[in-house]
Amino acid sequence: MSRRSWARAAGPAAALAAIVLHAAVAAPPAAASACTRYASPHGSDAAAGTRRHPFRTAKRLVDSLRAGGRGCLVHGLYRGEVRISRGGTGQGGRIVLESLNPSNRATIAGLVYVAAGANWVSVSHLRLDGRNGSKLP
Repeated sequence: MSRRSWARAAGPAAALAAIVLHAAVAAPPAAASACTRYASPHGSDAAAGTRRHPFRTAKRLVDSLRAGGRGCLVHGLYRGEVRISRGGTGQGGRIVLESLNPSNRATIAGLVYVAAGANWVSVSHLRLDGRNGSKLP
């Protein structure tokens, strides 16, 4: 039985419920906030920091973020210290540094430092290795 013929047989209230249910199931889930800048171990710090032209280092990525910015690291190893000097402007204006894919986390080999006064900063879904990145194999 098609949706339309079922709706005629079941009545207007059931038809409306079926349409609402179909819309709720068919609609894509609300996506998490999208990344505003990207970095990849194969990128370039002279690039624009877009998905197609990512930065190379986590430091360059962090330096490019402003309040409300979300910086995403593609899976791989990022060497060197990352200093987050600039904070966000509140819950909705956080500066976020995270892996692009939380189930395939990026690794930062070096210290990650959030400066005093850099409030509203989130660092998540990353592997943090605080050893000196320049001495890792």
